Amino acid sequence: MAKLIITRSGEWMNRARGIKIMINDNEIGMIANGQNRDVELPAGDYVLKAKIDWCGGSFPFTVSEDETKSVTLSSFGYSWNFIPISTAFIALVFLLQFVFRWSYAGFLGIPVLCIMVYYLTIGRSSYLVIKEQQESGK
Repeated sequence: MAKLIITRSGEWMNRARGIKIMINDNEIGMIANGQNRDVELPAGDYVLKAKIDWCGGSFPFTVSEDETKSVTLSSFGYSWNFIPISTAFIALVFLLQFVFRWSYAGFLGIPVLCIMVYYLTIGRSSYLVIKEQQESGK
């Protein structure tokens, strides 16, 4: 039997929420922040899907008999610095609007808002990123 090892990276974004894992539309369970899950599979073609609320990601793969494939699961590419940048923008808008009385400071928050709206609507199928891990020494 082939083996699939799914590793969810530990990150602040979605830390408290489990991600539902499906292989060929069959749910195999949830994976928590920083957790690993091993799945035994017969040789063949598969599609690994991950879902969190209405957002998700997918990864097509093929495994042969006695092969071990490892994948990592994480939030969108720059999620690790999204919260600090958002906090900095909010602080900057507050400072400019209420301390320096600049009435157009609210417009600085538009890029952050656009990123949030994108990943909650059009980009919801790319919110979760699944990448194959390369074996070391090859």
